[in-house]
Amino acid sequence: PAGGYTFPWTRARAEPPTERLFFDFGVYVSGRGGCTRLHADGSRTNAVLCQVYGEKTGVLFPPEAEFYFEPAHGFPPKWADAPAAQRAAFPCAPTEFRLRPGDVLFVPRDWAHEVYTESQSVTLTYNFLWGWQELRDCLWKLLTRGKAGAFALPCDRLGTSP
Repeated sequence: PAGGYTFPWTRARAEPPTERLFFDFGVYVSGRGGCTRLHADGSRTNAVLCQVYGEKTGVLFPPEAEFYFEPAHGFPPKWADAPAAQRAAFPCAPTEFRLRPGDVLFVPRDWAHEVYTESQSVTLTYNFLWGWQELRDCLWKLLTRGKAGAFALPCDRLGTSP
């Protein structure tokens, strides 16, 4: 989804999570069958997901996998949409997870992830940077690439995602 599904809204409107800067928190409420396609969080922050109600599953990819998400490699914007043979040939296996009520998941900065809602769900999230080094890295990306290109995955930067 493009946005509008978290609270509180920032800058007087809802922003897509891939465009938010630095510290952020939200409440994600979603119905069964929802999917947050492959992305890295805004400002490439660390994230903590706290599952309050329902279940979610998903996949995590380390930062070095980002190269393989380039459209030149023919990779679709959603991991779930990739043919089984393409997923099997991917150079690194994703880390799969399942969140149930009471579970907490830490997603390190720069890790791409895709999340699937298995049942009606409520999730609390908190995004943050840890220390001056991470803040400096994020500011450098912002200054050199601009907000739109600084933190998106390659398929987002080139406009191939839905």
